[in-house]
Amino acid sequence: MPGYIEFFLEAKSAHYVEPAADCYGCLRLLLSTIIANALILSQDPFGNYVVQHVFELEGSGARTELLNQLEGQYRHLSMWKYSSNVVEKYLKYAGEEQFACII
Repeated sequence: MPGYIEFFLEAKSAHYVEPAADCYGCLRLLLSTIIANALILSQDPFGNYVVQHVFELEGSGARTELLNQLEGQYRHLSMWKYSSNVVEKYLKYAGEEQFACII
């Protein structure tokens, strides 16, 4: 696993200078990467915790983006051990309209 982390950091390091100069830049970069890979992360033993945490963020717009990213995937995700936790968190934070769509 350490090789994977090292590869990730090397690949992303070229894009860190600009976001690091912005007070919220690194957070936005990290959130956008998590949201873009939410389906994969939701099914991972550790990544699902990261996705669940994004659902808990208020005021960043990340929750809405995450809901949109995973739209149509909840039935599939609810069948697996790790991603079912993400679906449970979705149900906790989904609005009425989104909740109705999943049911």
